[in-house]
Amino acid sequence: MSKEEVFSDKNSLSDAQLKKWCQENNLRYNLVELENLEDAKSRFAFIFTGNESNEANKGNKQHWLFLDGKYIFDSYGNPKSYNLPEGFVIIQNEPRQLQQFNSTTCGEYCCAFYDFISKNKSIKPEDIGEEFSDEFGFTGNRSKNDKLVFEWFHGKD
Repeated sequence: MSKEEVFSDKNSLSDAQLKKWCQENNLRYNLVELENLEDAKSRFAFIFTGNESNEANKGNKQHWLFLDGKYIFDSYGNPKSYNLPEGFVIIQNEPRQLQQFNSTTCGEYCCAFYDFISKNKSIKPEDIGEEFSDEFGFTGNRSKNDKLVFEWFHGKD
């Protein structure tokens, strides 16, 4: 996998690819736009921050997040990046930011997180960020993290 693959818009996962991945892994697929988060009908859902800047995404558009009840996984890990409805919280990653800025692996991170939480239902929300990183070997080296999650996802094809 080259750096160009991880930073190429053509390799950014679409909602159709996320849906296909869920079907292949026997996981339920749900999608919600960030600005409509309060309307989420399922505990688990992929959250798309939107194609255009808006009040909810604070300009952080075209990014995937993942919903687990009231907890939200974000590979960038910055809770101040969005205007979340009351009661929703960003999971504390360890390290906080897993994904390199400008890489296109956010969808792969969300799939890895969904896969992880579906297999580890007893982990407490306050421990999930560290446990997830330990499982995949994520460190402060964001480029290495992106490579790990990209290869994990695409190795399953």
